[in-house]
Amino acid sequence: MKRLYLLITFIVLFLYNVIGQTAEGYFKSAYDKAEIGDNLGAIKDWDKSIELNPKNSSAYYSRGLLKLGLGDKNSACLDLSMAGELGKTEAYDLIKKHCDLSPVNAIEFSAFGYVKSAEQKELLGDYIGSIQDYNKAIELDSMYVAAYNKRGIAKGNLGDYHGAIQDYNKAIELDSEYADAYNNGGNSKRGLGDTRGAMQDYNKATELNPNFADAYINTGNTKLVYGDFLGAIQNYNKAIVLKPNYAYVYRDRGRCKYDLGDTNGACLDWSKAGELGDIDIYGLIKKHCN
Repeated sequence: MKRLYLLITFIVLFLYNVIGQTAEGYFKSAYDKAEIGDNLGAIKDWDKSIELNPKNSSAYYSRGLLKLGLGDKNSACLDLSMAGELGKTEAYDLIKKHCDLSPVNAIEFSAFGYVKSAEQKELLGDYIGSIQDYNKAIELDSMYVAAYNKRGIAKGNLGDYHGAIQDYNKAIELDSEYADAYNNGGNSKRGLGDTRGAMQDYNKATELNPNFADAYINTGNTKLVYGDFLGAIQNYNKAIVLKPNYAYVYRDRGRCKYDLGDTNGACLDWSKAGELGDIDIYGLIKKHCN
């Protein structure tokens, strides 16, 4: 009976954790936090809910109502306008009463809209333009955690690692469990030659999210550069379990095995990398494998 109780408890906790990672889970969590007066926590959870489902009019509406109550009129009105644009028609009465902006095409002038514009510019390689849009998003919503993280990535792509780290630190200040910001911060620290700091950030990222394949890969890559081939292989193994179709992870794990004298294991990994689309690997296979 005791074993059955423990099993049921484990299942409930597991399902709770899974739900907590969904837009709906964050939405419900935000309401719960708002009810007990944890306004900042509620806003953070609505941020996450919107990030996972940017078409959720109720999340914009609820976040806007709370911001309105907290006196953050400008940001509240943008949220309410987005809610109206997405079909929450009751938002228009509040907009008319409290706001000096039109609800029409509000997405173009919202923090969310600027972030979407920034992402498009990044795809085109316009990192300076994307940073300008992230700046506008943050001006409109200083609590927009993802905007700081994304702006940090853009700065890192321009080689501004110090500026990137400042943005990641701000994201972590707003959300101490933001694994992405730790992982990205590790990349910037590695770019500055701060290997120890990078490893600490990668480890924190996987501590917060044990299924974070990219953080395991980054840890493995760092160990590979410094000759810790066995340690790198352990990290690549974890990444491959989580994402078995990353060709370059097999390539790098094969490199570690080759440097450790395991030519057969290396050739098998390189062959797998080739199957997954790494056509450049065939040069190594031709040179080192029978």
